[in-house]
Amino acid sequence: MKNWIIVNRIAIICAILIIVASALVYSYSILEPVLAAKRADIKKKRDIAETYTQLHAFESGSRIKSRYPDVELVYTDDGHGVPFPETIVPFEYYYSATADKTFGICAINKSIFICEGKIDHVITQKEMLSSKCRVAQAYLVREGLMIDSREDKFPQ
Repeated sequence: MKNWIIVNRIAIICAILIIVASALVYSYSILEPVLAAKRADIKKKRDIAETYTQLHAFESGSRIKSRYPDVELVYTDDGHGVPFPETIVPFEYYYSATADKTFGICAINKSIFICEGKIDHVITQKEMLSSKCRVAQAYLVREGLMIDSREDKFPQ
């Protein structure tokens, strides 16, 4: 009789453990997509922050293309009529739908601007000065603009 009670208790404990384990597996299966989306969002924010930090840095154009595999060339600006050296034109504008940003990259593989949304035309002075865009100082010369710092207007 005593053995039967012990066996019965062990069976009850095993049943409880199976129920708890099943609940944990079920909870994980529900939470995993939420956690995966959160991890993807954190990575996207980190990638965007690093891209802004590397504006006009050596090889920043290549980093953008590897960071955002969905980038597509949306416009090529030959720089006609502007005082830029021939070695840095054309300027190519790439749009990433996942980031919803347009990246301007010059011929020597440096990013020259990052703007929210899609820009498929020559970037205007108004766009360059808007809070939607961060533009490398060297590129601002194109419109005769020189701005010391607009850090307070840029997304981090």
